[in-house]
Amino acid sequence: MNKFRLSILFIFFVVLRSTSQSTNEYLQLSTGYNRIGFYNDLAFKFEIKQHQFSLGLRHYTLDNFFEKNTIGMSFGYNYIIQAQNEKFYFYPGISTGFFKENKSYAQVYLTDLKLINGVGYNINKHWLINYQLGLGVLKTKSYLVNVGEVSKIDYFNYEISVGLTYRFGNSAK
Repeated sequence: MNKFRLSILFIFFVVLRSTSQSTNEYLQLSTGYNRIGFYNDLAFKFEIKQHQFSLGLRHYTLDNFFEKNTIGMSFGYNYIIQAQNEKFYFYPGISTGFFKENKSYAQVYLTDLKLINGVGYNINKHWLINYQLGLGVLKTKSYLVNVGEVSKIDYFNYEISVGLTYRFGNSAK
């Protein structure tokens, strides 16, 4: 990870710690499939009232786009809507991911922008599971090394994922 990404992570956690009295904090592991291929996502989330923000690392293995295992940054925002029984919740939101890979013939950049909808279930005061669908755009940019050319292509993207979340602290939903 480069220094810029580490700086963003550091600033994010400093801001998070300064507002920790009014937040719920989560650690989520999810796996899913989209146009690029299968992925695993590890995200730290915090929630202020009904607004949930996430910062994570997304890992793609060899697939339809990447030649090797690739890790990128993922960011997201969800608006949490609790059911009356407080066991189920619904969340519309947005998510984005940024990736870079140095292939043998090109430097490739990928930006993943999506609108998402998800449903979750509070198993107990610490554990949650969720199911998520998303639609959006993949923006790709390639710098071809041998000829010095730049190529940009946008694709329609879809996503389906399941996740397991751990809620820190004692605040139950």
